Amino acid sequence: MVVHVLTTAEEMWDTLNVMYGNGKNFSRVFKIYEHLFELKQENKSVPEFYGELKGRIDELEMHQLSVTDAATLRGYR
Repeated sequence: MVVHVLTTAEEMWDTLNVMYGNGKNFSRVFKIYEHLFELKQENKSVPEFYGELKGRIDELEMHQLSVTDAATLRGYR
């Protein structure tokens, strides 16, 4: 995440708002993270577990910006 390279709290909050401020996606992104952190292999095969993990990560990438440059992110406002 790009937040650690910013110098002021305002820059950090502005960047986070741009990255996660879309009200439609915020709750979905949160849910995807929740599922990722709770995901366990249990008695699934490795390919089955990997497929589920990869599916969640792919879904997360669809909902999040892939830009990491702070200036570019602020330009999206």
